[in-house]
Amino acid sequence: MENAANTFCKSHRVRWRQDGAPPVGDFIVECQSFGLPRMDFRDLAPQLRLEFQYAVQTRRDEQTVTAPARMIAAAIPWAREEHVTSLLDYSAERWQRVANPSQRRGSGGYDKRVAVFLLYARDAVETLRDGTGWEVEYARDVWRLGKLTELNRSASRPRPRSELRFDRITQPWLRVLAKRWIRLRLSSGLNVGTVTGYMQALTRFSEFITAVGPTVLRGLGDVDRALLERYLAWLTDLPGGLSSNENRVNGLHLFFQAIRQQGWDNSLPTSAAFFTGDCPRRRTRLARHLAEHIMTQASSPRTSIGGPTPPPG
Repeated sequence: MENAANTFCKSHRVRWRQDGAPPVGDFIVECQSFGLPRMDFRDLAPQLRLEFQYAVQTRRDEQTVTAPARMIAAAIPWAREEHVTSLLDYSAERWQRVANPSQRRGSGGYDKRVAVFLLYARDAVETLRDGTGWEVEYARDVWRLGKLTELNRSASRPRPRSELRFDRITQPWLRVLAKRWIRLRLSSGLNVGTVTGYMQALTRFSEFITAVGPTVLRGLGDVDRALLERYLAWLTDLPGGLSSNENRVNGLHLFFQAIRQQGWDNSLPTSAAFFTGDCPRRRTRLARHLAEHIMTQASSPRTSIGGPTPPPG
């Protein structure tokens, strides 16, 4: 240590001691890179180090969102503190809890960006391991729309982190049918925004089933007209207005219609249907433009507020 201390001048010797007397080579590298963008992967487990490096390279290749070096450098110790050997040791939900800005000191906005990169790194590694496409996503209860190749080629390309959450549909029998229907809708080229509205309708229906109790509705065979009338009444107590209820009813109606057409479950009673008038019609808004003949009169040079302009002279 004495020889190492004599290697530096007085100021660097003081700094070297304040840093805990690290190896001379490491300290020299730190001094040479001081003030420059720098990410130190050395203290990570071998697999974890490779995963972080792969995530950094992937973000660079995509060229969609910037990842400053200081943000990546801040994410590395978060993973190191968990003593994991791979980002896949934790689920995405657990990493979200680890990276929760409310549990960490510092700028909340900056911490959120660090947390986003940490989740991005895990997602990149998982994609490398599992691949993409329907064979990967269909079994998941949370579909990552950015991993579906056919959607990324469509005109209504989803946002990179867009999701469809089937985990909010608590009834297993309803979730199975919902997945089948939503996949069919997406594969047919339907707009992602429209499909998201259908998901909201199915999620609301699942909430209703939970509210009335499993003893009332144990499966698709228990869905009848009387139950749907109760559902319509239940919707009126929810916030969102008339238009929201109309979308929820229409989405559920199309869902039942697809089950019958495709023969997915013959236990659905024929009385399980909605009819015209179940949702009040929206009021027709008055046109805000002026009629053509009024515009012609207003633009005429012989027209004034007080009436026709008298001829000159």
